[in-house]
Amino acid sequence: MKKLLAILFALCRIVPLQSKKVVLLRRFPQWGSLGLLGDYLREHTNLRVVPIENWRRLSTVYHLATAGTVLLNDGFSPLAKFPFSKRARVVQLWHADGALKRWGAAADEPFPESHRYTHVICASPAIVSHWAAAFGVAEDKVLPLGSPMGDALVAMPRVERDIVLYAPSLGEPVPLDLPNLHVRHHPKVQPEQESLDKLLLRCKCVITDISSVMVSAAALDIPVILLAPESVFFDDIHARPPGAIVYTVDELMAELAAPGDYATERAAFVAHHLGECDGKACARIARELFGEDNMR
Repeated sequence: MKKLLAILFALCRIVPLQSKKVVLLRRFPQWGSLGLLGDYLREHTNLRVVPIENWRRLSTVYHLATAGTVLLNDGFSPLAKFPFSKRARVVQLWHADGALKRWGAAADEPFPESHRYTHVICASPAIVSHWAAAFGVAEDKVLPLGSPMGDALVAMPRVERDIVLYAPSLGEPVPLDLPNLHVRHHPKVQPEQESLDKLLLRCKCVITDISSVMVSAAALDIPVILLAPESVFFDDIHARPPGAIVYTVDELMAELAAPGDYATERAAFVAHHLGECDGKACARIARELFGEDNMR
């Protein structure tokens, strides 16, 4: 199948490259930063933005072959076989912020298409080396330009905080009996769920293990409790935690009953993983990738 797609891709290369066409290839169940960046490009540039959710179409191969820039938010191994033009750019935006758990090449699961990446976008200069390791690219290909999702979150109006959000990663959730508890599974386990940003705006506390939801929560200054985190983090999470770390339900209940003050730790955590988070990430990414001439 991949060989056939590669042949079709090569045939589509007969059509001249369209430098102002930007393909948004959504490989993760949710649009997140990729969708937010696409919205910005539509409003503030003269580029043609082509969003693709279902890649199993011949039109997808055509758009990928003729686009000046391809932005994606997850791995997509067929790209490894596609003979891209030397003038085309393939940019990995990823679907999660921060350098938390190890993934990709850093977890011995390399991306087959990593040699196609011309750029990788991350949020903070402090995590460039981690992202380079995860995606198997040189550090000079990793651009710490900020997080569209992070900027969107901090710009949203706050509402009454009335729920406790429990967001386990890929494992089975621990049974918890708490008032106003909302359990949100990883999107790859349960794609159709209430929007995370809307949930976070109502949160008075977030409980998680290794999910990157802790980064978004800390950016909103929401108390975070890590419940039995696994030892798969890039850094020792104890050295820079976003909040309390507990290992049993009893310890969790004790922390909820008498929460510690981790405001300073949250601020340091956000600065490390999200950088400035100043609301200008999309503008920086657009100017870096497409230049002033394409801005409106």
